[in-house]
Amino acid sequence: MYDLSSQVALVTGSARGIGRRIAEALGAGSARLVIADLFDEQVQACAEQLRSAGYDATGIAVNVT
Repeated sequence: MYDLSSQVALVTGSARGIGRRIAEALGAGSARLVIADLFDEQVQACAEQLRSAGYDATGIAVNVT
């Protein structure tokens, strides 16, 4: 994986599924993560789980449609 420590990754649809796996992969490259999804409760839980795993993650509820 590349060194992404100077990058911020905004990942939409990332509270679960493929988006979450993409966020985890970017976090493994040391990117700062902004986890964006429709439902605040799910996105905050996901961000907390990622922080517990050692990633720098912030969750925001957003509708990108």
